[in-house]
Amino acid sequence: MPYKSLEDRRQNARKQNARARAEYGCSWSTLWRRKHPGRDAEYKRRDFQKHKAERQETNKLRLRVLRLLVISFYGGECECCGEREVRFLSFDHKDNSGAEHRRNKMTYWSYHKWLLAERRSNMRLLCYNCNCSRGFFGKCPHED
Repeated sequence: MPYKSLEDRRQNARKQNARARAEYGCSWSTLWRRKHPGRDAEYKRRDFQKHKAERQETNKLRLRVLRLLVISFYGGECECCGEREVRFLSFDHKDNSGAEHRRNKMTYWSYHKWLLAERRSNMRLLCYNCNCSRGFFGKCPHED
């Protein structure tokens, strides 16, 4: 074994990079990419496919946590009927300006980050039934 420890390997890599910078004006990895064009993209593509399922699961979890955080930030229940089941809750624009956000093409992630940035006075948390009935009929059946 040429190196005794991980620190020795790191130190040797630093020296190798320093030599490459002094001699060629760039890092060792940049030199390797120049010498082997296309292989870097091939490695990235292979790595992307190899870890695709893990990345998707991680992203799903991050989005779910963000959604729960935003829901709890807005009170955690429907303002009209008091429904607390997270799967039924949705965000409603009080001034019916939801089409504006769809035109801006905000992603799921950026929309929830926007909601979390500060409590919006024109937004409220409603269950899906109350939200749809307000959209279709102009009022919720609970208001009768």
